[in-house]
Amino acid sequence: MASGAPFDAVFASSDLAAIGAMRVLQEAGRSVPHDVAIVGFDDLTAARLARPALSTVAQGARLAGEALVEALIDAIERGASTSRLLPVELKVRGSSVSV
Repeated sequence: MASGAPFDAVFASSDLAAIGAMRVLQEAGRSVPHDVAIVGFDDLTAARLARPALSTVAQGARLAGEALVEALIDAIERGASTSRLLPVELKVRGSSVSV
């Protein structure tokens, strides 16, 4: 915002960062989602409690944990691990569309 470059959306690497961005934007007089749409990543409980509720990308924590452990075991046993794509779900809520 300090640079003055126009923008109409924020995708944050976590829900907490997205909620922080939402607060800063609202304090600066910007309307979420009318002026700026915001989406986070995690689907924390706080995402549903934010006002407006935060749109987020949900990734199964159990599946992600299992993939991480498998990659760690591969790295220890073989000296390398492979990348793996995990399924995600976009949870559209009030921070990215007018509902």
